[in-house]
Amino acid sequence: MGQLSSSFAPVSGIVLSLSVYWVFKRYEPNSVGALTVLLLGVPLLASSIPAYNPVFSTGSYVQSMIAHIVAHNALLVFFTAAYRLSPLHPLAAFPGPVCAKLTKFTAAWVTFKGKQYQFYRALHDKYGDIVRIGPNELSIRHVDAIAAILGHDGLPKGPFWDYRADAGSHPPLVGVREPREHSKRRKPWNRAFSRTALREYERPLLGNIERLTEALDARTNQVVDMTMWMGYFALDFMGDIVFGQPYRILESGTDAQGIHGILEDGVRSSAITGQIPWAIPILRWLRITAYDRMKKYARSSALRRLEDTGRAKDIFHYLNDEQGVQSVRRPLALVASDAGLAMIAGSDTTTATLSAMWYCLLSNDVAYKRLQQEIDSAFPTDELPTHFGTMASMQYLNACINETLRLFPALLGGAQRSVLPGTGGKMIHSFFVPEGTQVSVHAYSLHRDPRCFSPLPDIFWPDRWLPEGDRTYPPNISKKDPFILNPTALITFSHGPASCVGKSLALVVLRAVVCSLVHTFDVMPSGDVGHWEEHIEDYFTAKCGPLMAVLRRRREAQGTRN
Repeated sequence: MGQLSSSFAPVSGIVLSLSVYWVFKRYEPNSVGALTVLLLGVPLLASSIPAYNPVFSTGSYVQSMIAHIVAHNALLVFFTAAYRLSPLHPLAAFPGPVCAKLTKFTAAWVTFKGKQYQFYRALHDKYGDIVRIGPNELSIRHVDAIAAILGHDGLPKGPFWDYRADAGSHPPLVGVREPREHSKRRKPWNRAFSRTALREYERPLLGNIERLTEALDARTNQVVDMTMWMGYFALDFMGDIVFGQPYRILESGTDAQGIHGILEDGVRSSAITGQIPWAIPILRWLRITAYDRMKKYARSSALRRLEDTGRAKDIFHYLNDEQGVQSVRRPLALVASDAGLAMIAGSDTTTATLSAMWYCLLSNDVAYKRLQQEIDSAFPTDELPTHFGTMASMQYLNACINETLRLFPALLGGAQRSVLPGTGGKMIHSFFVPEGTQVSVHAYSLHRDPRCFSPLPDIFWPDRWLPEGDRTYPPNISKKDPFILNPTALITFSHGPASCVGKSLALVVLRAVVCSLVHTFDVMPSGDVGHWEEHIEDYFTAKCGPLMAVLRRRREAQGTRN
């Protein structure tokens, strides 16, 4: 009987572990209780059964129990790895690094280091237009995939934003996966960014630009960090138009409330855990996620805003439906969640794009002077530019903005979408993607694809966005060289029904800030700014490093640039 038990135990243990593996593969349990049962409870129970445990009566039960747990979990890892690398896997035909095929912890680690955008571009350069970046995930670099993934007949959102909301609470709009629910939730956002609403934001925009100009004027002929000051402006402006709470950071010159840190930590935490969303309930149980701190900030800001009934129409006004457009009152938790999203999306993307634009201009003296001439021609007086219609028609200004958005999109990666189980799969460009697969179009790689932008796909050349007769070519490029410009490939603001609702406001802000500062100051690099690009970090939104510059009042500088 002992010999039978000895031979039966290994086989039965393998079968038991295989059954648990099937449960994980089929149901993907991630609650602490379920994981405890499946990873510890099952092998412990098995170790207490004599048929599974030949040494049960020998007094080595503790050692056997530990051995069962180790062996059980090792078998689970083995089964998982063997399947994901086997020809039987639905994505077996797609190329990619072994480490990415095995686990999404690879993506989580790369995201933790902040270099996800470089990692995926390197993979596309090595493997081609479609790369397997996870056990069940693909990244695509092809313009023809945009409509199929992000368009009106595209795919619903993937699991990146799953498990963020507690039971009974509401995810922000960006985390709503069901298309009809997303469309319903987006309606107050559409009102918040309508033409009528945008006019309400003009006064706080001009007020904060004036405070930014005054703050920088007090620091002329000193070395200043343009990234930091663009961040201060973005926080003040978004606080003003989202919660009706200007933080006055520009006036004090410091973020005393630590708003930037709260938002940055929350976004970084979200970007990392979004690669392994099944782990979020575990991390929340362990109390090691920064996302909850960001949610508390949004809720407290919403509560303060509710007390201020005399505010002008801000974004919160529309999200909270204070006009009574909808028949059913929106819960405060939902309003706070969406308002927090507006604050993060607006401040982070504005900071990153303005910082990138200053880097591009400070690195290209020819482009800076040409832009300055256009601004001087459009606004010849000493007063700050305030006519947004004039700014919108400025050809070279818009070309500089488009080129900055191409090279340095605020969202460097791609918006994850899902080919849902039961759909039978989907043709994306020339690729058939099986059901149960997550896919994304990688913006950073696509924006630098020479098939879409040529020549100089990696170089800041605003002239590519100008009519042919207005283009000035660099010395090493001939007009006879092939010229390619595919605006469809520019997905900085995404595409389709889930595209960025704040695009119009973002462009107004970018034009106004750049016009005002270039009109007022002569902005010059302090030292070598060429290494700025190396310090970009990708945490869903881009995080930019310091960009040191010296500003001089133009009437004092007399138009000179060193």
